Amino acid sequence: MTFSEIEQIVEIAGVASALLYTWLEFEQRSAMWIVGIVSSLMYVGITFWSGLYAYMALYCYYVAVSVYGLYGWRRGGGAAGEQSLPVSHVGRRHIAALLPAAAGLAVVLTYVLKNYTDAPMPTAEAIGTALSIVATWMLARKILEHWLVWIVADSIMAVLFFVQGRLPSAGLGAFYTVAAIYGYFKWRRQLGR
Repeated sequence: MTFSEIEQIVEIAGVASALLYTWLEFEQRSAMWIVGIVSSLMYVGITFWSGLYAYMALYCYYVAVSVYGLYGWRRGGGAAGEQSLPVSHVGRRHIAALLPAAAGLAVVLTYVLKNYTDAPMPTAEAIGTALSIVATWMLARKILEHWLVWIVADSIMAVLFFVQGRLPSAGLGAFYTVAAIYGYFKWRRQLGR
């Protein structure tokens, strides 16, 4: 078996586990975080092989935030009798912190990628990575609007993987974009809005 064949097998397995993760996210099942750890570990390799270094760091972040998300979702909302963390809306205070954080992170990542790596599309990768970090934190807190951030971040991911010739991962990014639209409306209906 060649290294290229191993890469393809890892990519297919990564896509399959990411699809399972998405279904579990739709259903608000905490097991998604465990599947997310496995999927993210596979994508650390895939992004490294593709020269998408900010995304590689992002998948390392996903492993860590999956532990945080699993704890938060299983611990619940903290209120007496509450079994799981409830879905909520993003507040003004969070927006005021998250927007500048994402912008600042994108600027720093763009600088690092342009000056210290051979990343093929450093600005797009930096923006997609910054938005993905914000969206994942919002998901860990079960904030409905994380889906809206994912629409943009996943679209960027689809283009980056397509440019790299990673068609299964590009397809996953396109699927994620559509899934984020579906997920937003599904979670919003559960809030009765």
